Amino acid sequence: MILEVAPNPPNQDELLKHLRTFLAGAGVSTRTQVNPELSSTALHLLTHLPAAREAVLEYFGSVLDGIVSRYNPQQEREGQNTYNEDEEIILGDLARVLSSLVTSSPSPWAPIVSTWSLDCLGKLSTKWSSKICGKQGPNSTQLLHEKMSAWLGCSAARVLLDLAADCLAKLMDNKVDTKIENTVDHMMSDTESCVAALLETSVKHTPHFDWVVAHIGSCFPHTVTHRVLSVGLKDFITASKEGEGELSLVKVPRLLSVVNILSHLATTHQTDLQTAVHSMLSSSMTTTTPSPTHIATVPFLLSLSSLSSGVRRALTTDLAPLLTPLLDRIPVLFPSWTSLYFPTPSTLLTSTTQLLLSTDRDGPQLLLLLLQAGAGQDAVATAAKTIMNSLLADIFTQVHSLTRHRTEEVAIFAGLSPHLATIQKLLLVEDSFQLSAATQLLSLYCLHKGRSVSAQLIKGLLGSCDKEQQLVVVVQLVNQLEQFHPSMVGEAVSLGLRDRSLDMKLFLSNLTKLSQLESGSCHSWLRAVTSCQAQLVEQLARPDMTELVLQLFKLVQPDNNMPDNNMQPDNSMQPDNSMRVNTLHKICHGFVQVILSTITSTNLSLEASAARVSSCENILLQLCQQHCGLQITLRFLLDSCLNSRYCVWLGGVQDLEEDSIRQKQAVSLLQDNYKFGSMPVQPLGSSTVFHAGTIGSGARGPPAENPVSEDQAEINRRTVAGVVMRLCEGAGGQQGEGAKQLALMMVEIISPDIMYNGLPWPEEEFMKVTIERDLSITRLLTRHPITWTLLSMLAMARPALCYCSVLVRAVVAVSISHWASHVTSRLADHPAQVDITRRVLELMAVGQFLPPQLALVPQIMHIFDPFQLHCVLIDIWNFMKITVPGPSLFQVSEGSGEATRDFGPYKNYHGFCERLRVVMVKNISTMAVIFKKYFVDALKESGENGQNGHAEP
Repeated sequence: MILEVAPNPPNQDELLKHLRTFLAGAGVSTRTQVNPELSSTALHLLTHLPAAREAVLEYFGSVLDGIVSRYNPQQEREGQNTYNEDEEIILGDLARVLSSLVTSSPSPWAPIVSTWSLDCLGKLSTKWSSKICGKQGPNSTQLLHEKMSAWLGCSAARVLLDLAADCLAKLMDNKVDTKIENTVDHMMSDTESCVAALLETSVKHTPHFDWVVAHIGSCFPHTVTHRVLSVGLKDFITASKEGEGELSLVKVPRLLSVVNILSHLATTHQTDLQTAVHSMLSSSMTTTTPSPTHIATVPFLLSLSSLSSGVRRALTTDLAPLLTPLLDRIPVLFPSWTSLYFPTPSTLLTSTTQLLLSTDRDGPQLLLLLLQAGAGQDAVATAAKTIMNSLLADIFTQVHSLTRHRTEEVAIFAGLSPHLATIQKLLLVEDSFQLSAATQLLSLYCLHKGRSVSAQLIKGLLGSCDKEQQLVVVVQLVNQLEQFHPSMVGEAVSLGLRDRSLDMKLFLSNLTKLSQLESGSCHSWLRAVTSCQAQLVEQLARPDMTELVLQLFKLVQPDNNMPDNNMQPDNSMQPDNSMRVNTLHKICHGFVQVILSTITSTNLSLEASAARVSSCENILLQLCQQHCGLQITLRFLLDSCLNSRYCVWLGGVQDLEEDSIRQKQAVSLLQDNYKFGSMPVQPLGSSTVFHAGTIGSGARGPPAENPVSEDQAEINRRTVAGVVMRLCEGAGGQQGEGAKQLALMMVEIISPDIMYNGLPWPEEEFMKVTIERDLSITRLLTRHPITWTLLSMLAMARPALCYCSVLVRAVVAVSISHWASHVTSRLADHPAQVDITRRVLELMAVGQFLPPQLALVPQIMHIFDPFQLHCVLIDIWNFMKITVPGPSLFQVSEGSGEATRDFGPYKNYHGFCERLRVVMVKNISTMAVIFKKYFVDALKESGENGQNGHAEP
């Protein structure tokens, strides 16, 4: 009964008069009639006669139904005047009176008015939905906010909705907590009774009533959410008792309404719903002596989550940090859960697994919580292991199901990527459960996400495993994943080599160990190393990485000395004969740099240095089998020996004086091209600019101190030259082809002009035309002794020196010009020029450019004076002019394979030896033995006639 008493209550006669008037008018009134006076009488009775409350509210329900029936939403949308003065008066008076009653006495009136207004809204929504919102087909896609906008255009619906919201607001503002008895024998607060009415109405009139629920929930999200959960929990307890065990929420209308309301609230007020759910969960598990409500909370939330994705997201979001301190309470509550709400423990396990499997919010944090909680032997650890194993089994089923049954996305994998590093760390622990579970989880994740994720995982493990047993996990993962992602290992190695944040030394060390496995699993790693050679070679320049990279390159090179063919790399791991030129260019450049850096290093012992150079040489030898491989390697070696800082360690002089200030400050285009692997490999020629003096650079500084001794420089030269010649000999192809390529490359690099580089020797007068080029060539050969070493080896590899004819010709021309201008001096006054002249003549003698008699000149130069030497050099020039030093003049011996040249009888060229013979006759006292052997005996052996070595014509 309503306890309100009016301050000045009317007398009994007046109330009776109003009652009779109301009964007479309400009995004959129809919904098409509007009677403001009768409505005023009804409101008077509602205020002063409690017994008439139900009749008055029923009357106003009929009035409101009539108002909605006369409402034309089409006219409203077209902007026509739909104002009805009588209706507006009735609605205004109704809203004013009911609001004043709720305001003055919230506790008795708010639940009554709220229940009546919600019931009216439910009936109106069901009856007039097609009129207000338009006809809805079975597949209608009209949005909830569109329905709400349509209903809020009706004044009657607005008044009812405002009254319902005002009742909740007044109860919350006054914090009234008066209890009334409910049908389920529980005591409910006034706010909960309002929410209970909302649920009842929603059950009766769904889905037409959904817009009301959405609007009220949006006005009071915090209160409605908490109260809906509270009412739903109490209904869940009652229904579970009646059902004696497991309960399906869809079979209980009020609980299904709870699901619908919370689902609506989750779309716009996810934070409030999350707060309410977490508050309910936390309070149920922190109570020392749990009540039936506390025990039922977890089963209730699990049931809600199974039907509502919004509730599931609210529950699982940030659930891991909430549960961490509450894990010890689970064993205490578990028996009550299984005895009251789950028929068997497996049912609870299934519900928990399905919740985790379908969650798409903070699922990774829950996985980590299970993995961490599973370490140990207590009850919590056992439960975590059981849940994790069940979850992994279900994930396995999803990932490996048939294509038509496979889900596009495994929900629990959403957002797992940022947590992969944390899970990967569990692969390095010693706990067997964590290790196996993390391995299986990551394997399934990689299979579902694709090859790129698998490669990222393997890359991370290679960069973090610091123990041998940890690499076993990597091998297991690769064995599981590689059958689905064949090129995964290669992509992982490539990503690792590009990742600057990795510990590259550890990465390469692990890669080396895996590539040396005795089982067949090493083939994947060897193929990966082979495919990533261009990236791998970039690490060669780092001193701490050189040995590891060399070891990896040696592993993928074929070893002819290995007796066991099973240990040989298969064909897919050997160097590709069609390697791209830019890749080949980068690899050759890296190994040439290692060779020269090793030679110039002072931190390595002699044995270690020799071993490293030998390893690089073997690898370069394989690369030279590639198309253009030899040319690229030779160009790098020659350029480095002549035009880089390494030339000083070979006894050469780096000439920087000819560079201008701008050239010294400019960035080298050659070095930039090295970075991108773009450098021409075919001869392009060159050009030279001569500079005089050091204009603009100030005073010339003192020469830099030579970093090595002459003996060490000689050793370095022999080492480099030996590498070069062995590469030429082992490059394959026709015999002598490698030496020929070296000779042509030397001409291209040393000669500053592209003209007159052929084999023929021109007339003597033509030396005036090429003197500038000849001087440049001679200066370069003088500054870099390595060139003489290489030319000497080419001279022995006949007929390769023929292709260097222009270099030999240039030095001879400079020698002729020099001695022509110093005919009155002595040879001892020009030791440098004597040395150059002797060297070039020795080259010509060894390379068989000259017949035996003229080949004597470098051995007996000490008997000449400058004039005589000049004359003999002229004779040599004329001989070379007549007999062009071409490869066709040489014959290869079938037995030894050595190329030799037959000059024919002495009479064929004796004219070029006459001045030499005369000089030797003048010095017969010291030259008798040599003269007899090469002039007298030579005539006799050939059967020619002559005297004193002079052949008769």
